[in-house]
Amino acid sequence: MDVVGDVADDAADSGEPVKVGGVAVEVDGSDPGSVAEGDRAHFRTDRNRRQLVSQMHPNFWRVTGNYSAAQTDTSIKSAPGAGLSLYVTDVVLSTDTAMNMELEEGSTDVIAPMYFAANGGAALHFQTPLKLTANTALTFTSSAAGNHSVIVSGFTAP
Repeated sequence: MDVVGDVADDAADSGEPVKVGGVAVEVDGSDPGSVAEGDRAHFRTDRNRRQLVSQMHPNFWRVTGNYSAAQTDTSIKSAPGAGLSLYVTDVVLSTDTAMNMELEEGSTDVIAPMYFAANGGAALHFQTPLKLTANTALTFTSSAAGNHSVIVSGFTAP
């Protein structure tokens, strides 16, 4: 049995093999909506036939904390629920005072204490995300008073 893709686009190409195509959409930032799990979905292209691909995880999150007092196990991202874990992809730490800062899950270091001089900081990107234990919150600890901030990005998944 021959299978033929018989929907042409803009050229005279025809015949086997089966051709595939997407649905052209205007790239205007509107939500295309969701389909039910297990349903077929069209892939999408822009109006110039370039396939649209998102590099952002659908369960992406970002949290920010700004502090002036020392912090001890301060929750910055709550536990995601049974069977789900937080995955940390990026961390930015900044301080105007000499101190150390760390990220934890419970009493376990996710990022061991990092020691900073006044007006120091770090930006970390993890090619392989750091996976926290399932249903565990992400917490932050700092060793001294002084203006300091933490920004953490990641996603939630099983």
